[in-house]
Amino acid sequence: MRKPFGFTLTELLVVIIILGVLASITIVGFSKQIELAAENKAKTNLKIIWLNEKEFYSFQGRYTKNWSLLTITKPIDEKYNYEITKATEDELEIKADRKGKGKGFVIYTNGKIARF
Repeated sequence: MRKPFGFTLTELLVVIIILGVLASITIVGFSKQIELAAENKAKTNLKIIWLNEKEFYSFQGRYTKNWSLLTITKPIDEKYNYEITKATEDELEIKADRKGKGKGFVIYTNGKIARF
C-alpha cells in the first residue's frame, strides 16, 4: 500500500498560525519605525525653521512670527502642526504639535529640542 503524500489539515493550520504570529510581530515593529520617522521629520523641520529664524535675526536683530518674512514657508505635515509661539528681540520658541494627541516637540532660542 502506498503512503499518501501531502500535508494534513493540522499541519497547514500550524504553519498558517506561525506565519500570522510572525506577520503581527513585523507589523508592530514597522509601525513603530513609521512613528520614529515622523518624529525625526518634525525635529528636522523645527531645525530648519530655527535656522531661518536665526538668519532673519542676523539681518533684523529680532525674531519674527510672520512666516512670510522667513525664507521658507510653513511646513505642511500630515502628523504635526508647526507654530512659532514666541518671537521677541531675544527669545524664540517654535512648537511642533502632534495632531490629535497634544504632544510634540519644542525648540528654543539656543537650538535645544525638548518634548512636551
